[in-house]
Amino acid sequence: MKQKKLLSVLLAGAMVVSGGSISGLEGIIPEVVAAASSTEWNGQPGVFQVNREAARSTFYSFDTAEKAKAKDRTKSSFYQLLNGDDWKFSWAVKPADRIGAKDANFNQKDYDDSSWDNITVPKSWQTYVNKDGSWKYDPVIYSNQNYPWMNAEGKAYNKYKVGDAPTECNPVGTYRKTFTIDSSWKDRNVFINFEGVGSAMYLWVNGKYIGYAEDSLWHRGRLHGGHLRKGVETVARKRKAGDGTVRQRKDGRWEGRIVIGYDDNGYPKTKNVLAKTKKECVEKLQKLKAECGGLKPEKVRSEMPFGDWLTYWYENHSKPKIRPTTQETYESRIRLHIIPEIGEIPLNKLTQNDLQQFYGRLKKSGRKRFTDKYGEGLSDRMVRMCHATCRSALEKAVQDGLIHVNPAIGCKLPPKKTREMQVLTREELQRFLIQAKFEGYYEVFLLDLATGLRRGELMALQWDDLNFKIGVLNVNKQVYDVRGQLQISTPKTKNSVRKIVLPPAVVAVLREYKKTVDSRWMFPSPVKEDCPITPGVVRRRPQLILEHAGCKHVRFHDLRHTFATLALENGMDVKTLSAMLGHVSAATTLDIYTHITDDMQRAAAANIDRGIGKAAPQEGASEPGRETAPATAEKPRMTDFKPYVGRKRRSGTGCVSEINDHLFEGRYSPKWPDGKKHARNVYAHTREECEEKLKELIVEMKAEIVEAQRLMDLGEGDGSPPEEKNGKRGKKKNSIIFCSSD
Repeated sequence: MKQKKLLSVLLAGAMVVSGGSISGLEGIIPEVVAAASSTEWNGQPGVFQVNREAARSTFYSFDTAEKAKAKDRTKSSFYQLLNGDDWKFSWAVKPADRIGAKDANFNQKDYDDSSWDNITVPKSWQTYVNKDGSWKYDPVIYSNQNYPWMNAEGKAYNKYKVGDAPTECNPVGTYRKTFTIDSSWKDRNVFINFEGVGSAMYLWVNGKYIGYAEDSLWHRGRLHGGHLRKGVETVARKRKAGDGTVRQRKDGRWEGRIVIGYDDNGYPKTKNVLAKTKKECVEKLQKLKAECGGLKPEKVRSEMPFGDWLTYWYENHSKPKIRPTTQETYESRIRLHIIPEIGEIPLNKLTQNDLQQFYGRLKKSGRKRFTDKYGEGLSDRMVRMCHATCRSALEKAVQDGLIHVNPAIGCKLPPKKTREMQVLTREELQRFLIQAKFEGYYEVFLLDLATGLRRGELMALQWDDLNFKIGVLNVNKQVYDVRGQLQISTPKTKNSVRKIVLPPAVVAVLREYKKTVDSRWMFPSPVKEDCPITPGVVRRRPQLILEHAGCKHVRFHDLRHTFATLALENGMDVKTLSAMLGHVSAATTLDIYTHITDDMQRAAAANIDRGIGKAAPQEGASEPGRETAPATAEKPRMTDFKPYVGRKRRSGTGCVSEINDHLFEGRYSPKWPDGKKHARNVYAHTREECEEKLKELIVEMKAEIVEAQRLMDLGEGDGSPPEEKNGKRGKKKNSIIFCSSD
């Protein structure tokens, strides 16, 4: 009896995508044996394949006879190898626990697989081990020693009927990979060739079911992938070092980038080209490379400084794939921490011990800025992020053959800490909104607590996004701050673009609020024309309101958690909540709010327990067959909280606010002789200490203002603070830049 072992995949195995002309392959595509039912692997012994080509010798198409005579398939324009270490992988011990059984959207191209493991293809998952030597997934099966399917006692299963497969001890692997096929393959038949997949497998491309096959090790099976030519997006085909990068932008144009040299600090200098087609872009890039000399071969070498390699890797392989806000954090880590510490070490001489000592220094005294606010050492999270950057850059060096082993693998890192989610109680929520109304922020926080919008989504709202007649809010963009400039783009994921039905009471509040707003933005900046409130202002403002309202300090993002918690507690189903929050799937929502759903289940169980007779019968209970009036639900008690007015500070004394439960901020922003306000901050762990530091700061700044005025009168200065003359970056004015989200 042949038993089938399920391998649930998106794209898996050592494989080739090849193209053949339509006319040359007519009549070869076999008739589908059975429709996809996800049960072909179990209970259908007569089904061995669905939409798979008949077994035959493998051949490859070439566009010229000269290339064919060379007998090198990699030279073919219709061949693409998909092997690599950039595959995502999810493992389950049995078919019922596989990701596809839990989330039907797992095969969609915009599905969030960031939590999955990284795996190399081709390679068996049974060869992966943990640091302690234990198997990471399941043990290696030696066909001459063990039967593939064993029960708890180590004995072979013998209870299955002919055609049945094990359902308890039958590991399943789910693979995902993003790739792009050449535009020249349009209108050609496209096949995927799997050369190393054992047992049974399913294939989806861009959310489209392609087919089913059993044991490509038995014979090479090719699945006909007509859906491939409908646009597999994102990651482009890898190019050789020095050839630059080519990618397609969201506006449809192609962009090419090449490194033409390095500055004195080791940072690469780049130039870009734009074109309507990929072919034109490649030609322009080659011309630019010839004109500029391209990247000199001696620049990319195993003995080059790690800092040079790191910046080359970032500019050419990492930066084109990440968002502007993420670029800023990457560049900050590289410029402030990694290059100054280990940038001079040759790439091929960098050891695990070098990295381990580097992480220790970061933890102890790695902070370059805001040491008075946060201390000398970097947080555990920042240390882990620096490690992740180093590891990714070094892994690319391994792939390019510059080094043999990634020294970052195996480094001991600070523990990963999960920040506890905090939510406001109903009474705190009432006090918070009362205080927010007094301080002029009622509408923005009311809308956020009624929808759970992200901060950037909330600030990007315009009045055209709200249909007052039906009460529907259209969420289709977000705003974020990049180096002092506000940028507007589409949300990060497809699911984040959504429509939310607002409660009628919230619509009524916004209708009245609109009468007081003379701007296209729903929440316009009070100081900058035709700009929304900056996300940074909205992030900091709740702290002051919470302090005045006597509530615990929570992050702005915790208001989103508060909305979700109240929604679940009031009976909203998880799928609806997931759609309102803009999550990729309901599984994401369940993962975040598991503790809430667990509490709800326990409460339901308690209600059932009382209902079946454990609770004592109440006096005056109805006789059998007689109905009683339902009990009146207790209305939530309204708070008698009065908004905090506060003690008005004298002009010229600055202000002090509590940032969180252990830190206070003092701020003084006087007008300087140049006619502008320039602010400085001080920080302390108590309000009293912060007030003392603020007094010293004010005295210091007043003396500097007098000196700046004197120099300005003599014609030797412009009246600005000394730190701006010394080259330190001052705060930029906000402006709006519309851009794509790539």
